Amino acid sequence: MSTSRRCFLRGAGGILVGLPLFESLLDVGRAEAAGMPKRFVAFFTPGGTVQPSWTPQGTGPSFVLAPGSILEPLDPHRADLLVVSGMQLATALSQSGNPHTKGMAHALTCIEHSLDPALTDQNGEHGWGGGISLDQELAKQVGANTKVASIELGVQTHWPLPGTHPINRISYLGANQPVSPEHDPKKAFDRLFADALTDPAALQVIRAQRRSVLDFVADDFAALAPKLAVSDRHKLEAHLAFIREIEKRLDAPSCAPPPLDGLEIGFEDNANFPDVGRLHMDILAAALACDLTRVGTLQWSSGNGSDTAFYAGMTTYHHQYQHAEVPDSDAALIALYRWYAEQFAYLLDKLSVTEGDGTRLIDNTVVLWLSEISDGPSHSQTDMPYVLAGSCGGELATGRHVALPGRAHSDLMLSLLNAMGIAATAFGNPAFCSGPINELFA
Repeated sequence: MSTSRRCFLRGAGGILVGLPLFESLLDVGRAEAAGMPKRFVAFFTPGGTVQPSWTPQGTGPSFVLAPGSILEPLDPHRADLLVVSGMQLATALSQSGNPHTKGMAHALTCIEHSLDPALTDQNGEHGWGGGISLDQELAKQVGANTKVASIELGVQTHWPLPGTHPINRISYLGANQPVSPEHDPKKAFDRLFADALTDPAALQVIRAQRRSVLDFVADDFAALAPKLAVSDRHKLEAHLAFIREIEKRLDAPSCAPPPLDGLEIGFEDNANFPDVGRLHMDILAAALACDLTRVGTLQWSSGNGSDTAFYAGMTTYHHQYQHAEVPDSDAALIALYRWYAEQFAYLLDKLSVTEGDGTRLIDNTVVLWLSEISDGPSHSQTDMPYVLAGSCGGELATGRHVALPGRAHSDLMLSLLNAMGIAATAFGNPAFCSGPINELFA
């Protein structure tokens, strides 16, 4: 066989195993094979929060999630939390535009958006994100060896606005390149699990037939290895070790596809909003556990909260409560944001399964709960509410509340990039980055 920079091992039945770019690939495979991979999830909810009810009592490890407060449903996961208060969307504050759209465009990109005059309406100026979002940057860096580089899921993110609009998008491949989330749980399931994983009996037959992919290419490996330089041979060994590690993870008890029941659901029906979100979380958690992806986003509703949150007692659009157009709007908003905290806790429950090395999935993950504004009445983008969950492989010191008044949120995104193992000194517009946040790290 030809030993070009990019080649394949071909085994019995035509099975191909792609090989690394020998001249450029770092020994990522060897490092990952030695332990469990790191994962990142962005969990977006619209409309900010109600600050007095959201902010924990005290800082550091002695913080308290008060009874009746918005974050109280997360108390069982207290040891896995990093509550971060006081930060500002500095890049968004430097520009004009509708605050919801600005918040969406800047939330994960940390760079100025590009206003589109054609989108200007009675609600102000709107524009698309000006660069790649954190989730897509991570997908480029850590998604090469998984079935899908990233999975973007949405719960009625475009309703009632038809089509794609900047107020409905948080993930970007680059400037003016929004990524549309998948709203249909069945399509999301099929993209990730539509193979033998959906049928345990069929999976056992296939595994028995193929044993390991690497067993089939053993002869080719033996023929290729002597032709490589020592350094490239190490890369090949690390790459194949990584593939075998993935096979082991697929056999792990924590890796099981979510049940098929309920996937055929009217995902556009506002009455099914809670159920669609739960299905998406089940699918996302299973995909992470099976190492089918390491990067995911879950976006609840559009950037201005256009759904009717009946599940939290609301009788009209969430956005109208943000503007205090409904009596007792603060009490209704607290109830809604507590409901979102319960959903966040549900996802953390799903991520608390034990992995192959004895750690939990959440221990090797960081989940970022974020919004596009800090609170409804002011539509401010200072004192933003952020909740992190998971230590990202021991990188983050959890079980604390950290107050960072005035710090640019670009530094938070940079810190998460670093925690995921990506060496960088800035993210987004470097002018708004002062460096990683030391207070977050272990």
